[in-house]
Amino acid sequence: MTFIDDGDVFKVCDTKADGHGVTGTLRGISHLTGKIVNLKSWDDGGDSGCDGGNYDVRGNSAHDMVLCRHGGGPCKVSRVFKENE
Repeated sequence: MTFIDDGDVFKVCDTKADGHGVTGTLRGISHLTGKIVNLKSWDDGGDSGCDGGNYDVRGNSAHDMVLCRHGGGPCKVSRVFKENE
């Protein structure tokens, strides 16, 4: 899963031809509760190329990305990032 700051584009790529796809999730901190919340998810698998879309990450809010394989195994969590970094 990749974040492209120019246009706030997220790409999710399934790079293994093993019959299982992946889900990439963008997370952020809720200003109301202070808890981590899922903001948007994208799936990829079963076709060529990557999938994804846009989500406007704004200002000084902390975000991370989680990539999970549909066939099991541990999910991978990115470092925390902010748009203005």
